[in-house]
Amino acid sequence: MQRDRRRYHDPAMPPPPVTRLSPVESLRIDNDLVEGLYADLGREAADLVVCRALEDLANRMNRIEAEHRACAFDLVQKEARRIMAVAQQIGLTEIANAASAVRHCAQAGQTIATVATLARLRRLNDRAMTEIWAGRDAAP
Repeated sequence: MQRDRRRYHDPAMPPPPVTRLSPVESLRIDNDLVEGLYADLGREAADLVVCRALEDLANRMNRIEAEHRACAFDLVQKEARRIMAVAQQIGLTEIANAASAVRHCAQAGQTIATVATLARLRRLNDRAMTEIWAGRDAAP
């Protein structure tokens, strides 16, 4: 059986243009929760909680990506659940939502969807780190 080669690129024709995708994620923060955290704990203690949570998120992101590379999808689900809890603690609702999506995709065995949602989680986490640290540096 011979394949129909018309579906494939003709070497005599120039290659089709490559589209580069550059997703930009919006970062939603639960400002009421953050303000409540600072009101309850005071600035110094709340800063410490946020700093520790950000450090924990960074470590957990590295761990979940390593677990994914090792195809340990049960551990990916557990780490995603932990990321959700930490993110919710400091009002990073979009990161919690993305971690929930990673968990559901890994649980369903959807490898492509897991990769996509994990990449989204990484982008959101990177953006949160950048924005929160920039905000801390700008604060009086």
